[in-house]
Amino acid sequence: MRSLMDLHQEGEGGKKFAELFAGNPHGGRWSIAEDHWERTVRELLHRSVEMEKLSRREAVRKAETVAQGFLWGLAKVGRCPWCG
Repeated sequence: MRSLMDLHQEGEGGKKFAELFAGNPHGGRWSIAEDHWERTVRELLHRSVEMEKLSRREAVRKAETVAQGFLWGLAKVGRCPWCG
């Protein structure tokens, strides 16, 4: 699984997402945002029947893509599914 910093370094879209997710709902606390990113990807990997049909690598990439889209929308309004 790629970390938020990996996404940040990959280019425009990943950078914008990582900065938004770490900044808006997490107040710039990258370590907390990283934990919440990893939890979201893991949940998608383990709770989605669709992932069972894919290779491990394909499943991780798919979970990252879905997580990024889901968390992007929440972060835009200052929310995170793991924050109280």
